[in-house]
Amino acid sequence: MKEHVNYNFMALQGIDIDDEEYAKEFGAPPNLAYTPELNNWMLNYAFDRDVQELKEAGLTESEAIARANKSRDASRAEIRQMVAERGLLK
Repeated sequence: MKEHVNYNFMALQGIDIDDEEYAKEFGAPPNLAYTPELNNWMLNYAFDRDVQELKEAGLTESEAIARANKSRDASRAEIRQMVAERGLLK
């Protein structure tokens, strides 16, 4: 039986959390578990949350989007590096 590969950000950092558990915890679609797309979903989820929080903190929408984009891009690069280091790039 083929073992599932966990792609979630926390698992890539060495934390013992399964993709199904991760998806359930954050409300991600279950079919994204064990796929690199789980991280894309989470990056967009965090982006939306960040934009809202930054707007509530007083930033304009364009400022909030710009700052959230910068954070998402940095996280995406970090995830890509961890995936590559583990030989999981497709």
